[in-house]
Formats: sequence, C-alpha cells, structure tokens
Amino acid sequence: SNRVANYLVGQGVKSGDRVGLCLNRSLEMIVALVGTLKAGAAYVPLDPDYPADRLSMMVEDAGLCCLLSHAAHSRLFDDALVWENIESELAGQSTKAVNVEINPESAAYIIFTSGSTGRPKGIAMPHRALSNLIEWQLERRSFKSGARVLQYSSISFDVSFQEIATTIASGGTLFLVSNEVRKDPRRLLAQLIDQDIERLFLPYVAMRSIIEAAHMTGVYPVALKETITAGEQLRVDPVVRDYFKKIEGATLDNQYGPSETHVITANLLEGDPDAWPDLPSIGTALKNCGTCILDENMQPVQEGAVGELYLAGRNLATGYIGREDLTQEVFIPSPFNVPDRPLLYKTGDMSSYKPDGSIEFLGRRDHQIK
Repeated sequence: SNRVANYLVGQGVKSGDRVGLCLNRSLEMIVALVGTLKAGAAYVPLDPDYPADRLSMMVEDAGLCCLLSHAAHSRLFDDALVWENIESELAGQSTKAVNVEINPESAAYIIFTSGSTGRPKGIAMPHRALSNLIEWQLERRSFKSGARVLQYSSISFDVSFQEIATTIASGGTLFLVSNEVRKDPRRLLAQLIDQDIERLFLPYVAMRSIIEAAHMTGVYPVALKETITAGEQLRVDPVVRDYFKKIEGATLDNQYGPSETHVITANLLEGDPDAWPDLPSIGTALKNCGTCILDENMQPVQEGAVGELYLAGRNLATGYIGREDLTQEVFIPSPFNVPDRPLLYKTGDMSSYKPDGSIEFLGRRDHQIK
C-alpha cells in the first residue's frame, strides 16, 4: 500500500484529491484502497457491474484525478491506469510511507447513493467521522482483536470500510469471498466454516439466508462469535433464536445509520437468545454522536411518541459533492445549543424512544424503500 501511495503521488495525486477504484474483489483492491488513503486522497468505488452511463455520471460528479482499474474493466473508462500495466512500476516504488498531511475534514471516501429518488448523490465521508467510528468499534465489548473476518460487502457500500479498517487496525485477517459464493448461501456457509470466520458484517436478508442454510444442512459456523447486521430492520424469530443458541457465546450487533452517517447507533444482543426481543431496537448513539426525535414543529417528542429521527455529532458526512442545495435540505442547522453539534441530519426515518432510552425504528415517512 505504501508503494501504491508513492506511485499515486508520483502521478500528481495530492491530499484531498479523489481516486477512482474499479477493481475485482482481490488483494489488489484492498491494497489500492489503503494506498489511496495513505496518499491523502479519497477513494471512489466504481462497481464494474453498474451500467456504463451510471459509471460515467459517477466519474464526472466525483471529479477524479485518476482511476485505477483491472484490465477487464478498463474499457469502461477513458485514461484508466490499468493495474496489470503498472505492476512493474509499483514494484519499483518506495515501501516507505508518504509524508502527507491529512485534514480531518477531508474525505476518506465518496460513495454514491442508489439513485432511487433521483440522480445518485456522492456522499463525502471525512476522516473525522470514520476515525470516530473505528475507535468506537475497537472499544466495543464484543469486539475481538486479531479476529478472522470475512470481507463480504462490496466496497461500493459503506460497511466495507468498517470491515476492512477495523480488521487491519486490530491485527485481524481479512478473508475475501467471490461474488459467486456471496450469492450462494450454502457455499457462503461452507466458507464461514472452512475458514473459521469469527466476525461477519452483513444485512439481515443475507444473514437470514445463512441461518436457513445452516438449518437445512445441520452444520453451524461455531467460530462465528460476532455477527453485525445493518441496513434493514432486524427481526428475531424462533429460527434466528435457534441458530444463535447453537453457537456458544455468539452476539448479534444491530447497527443503524444511513450512508450520510455510516453507523451512528447500535444495540448489542448477547446472552440467551430467548430473551432477545422480536423486533430489537436500533439502540443508542455511538460516542461523540447524538440523536433526537422531533415532531413537525422541530420540537422533541415525549417517550413513546412517534417523530422523525435526526442525527448529530462527529459521524456526520460533510454533505453531497457538488450538490450544495441538497446538502442544505437534509444537513440543517440545529435548533439546540449543543457544543460540537451544529448540524442535524434529517433521516426521513420515523421512530420513538423506548423507556430505556433506546430508539425503536418505525419505518420511513415517505415511500422510499431502504
């Protein structure tokens, strides 16, 4: 990764620039991602399975200074730096770290929304937010340093950063998985078992498919002590309970956060799965973060009353690149005088506070499917 960073600097990449990555799920993908960050630039993932016009739009909106691509995908872009063609140059680069100064407000990555509600928006997530998230995750009581972690998510989805960075930062081992295995629950279950995977991040629907495969085959990933789910509402039914009872000491961490904040609340389920609620809450805010549930007059609601969830604190993105009007619509000045929390992110998610102070997710206020 130091060689990649030195190569990028030699290509004119400066701190704060943006580098596109269109690489297969491979060692090179991880090395390029880390090398881009070490060069002081933000990485912009470009999924080769996306339509060509969407990729073109993303490249244009991101304002890339350069783009790294495997040869198989280079035809999708103009002037891509093809990994296979630059390998000899990379091998000749210094292995010493690049001496660059990184502003905490500079973007570490730019990830685009799905575009389900219009033109996709590029979310600039700063080092300030991501370092706070990683520090929190490393301090989580369920977190094991040196763990074997399946790198399941596409780097086009924000959870991949959490997978990769927390594993590297804690001396763990990343195990890559092919797209074919990702889509086949039985093969995915077999990889979890064969490689003694200890931590797994994935959405509820994918977790459920693995659970069902385990029930059908009668084999369970007994080394998998940490499952972290996000992106969809978690449901704990008898099938889910039975699965977690089969894995001694297993925990299930229900994490929540739109792409504009990455993870910002969490609820750790541990102990006897029979005691877990059917619809677990999304928990409480991470350190240096805050939540508030407001009515239509921007006033806090009482416990149990329904309102819209607003988020604040260190994990907020800086906004949408080149879309200041949209940024101002959802990153709004806070009406509350709270130090270090001048803005609120308007989620569009309806919620209420439970008696213990945790947040119950109650769906969208609009018709967007999340």
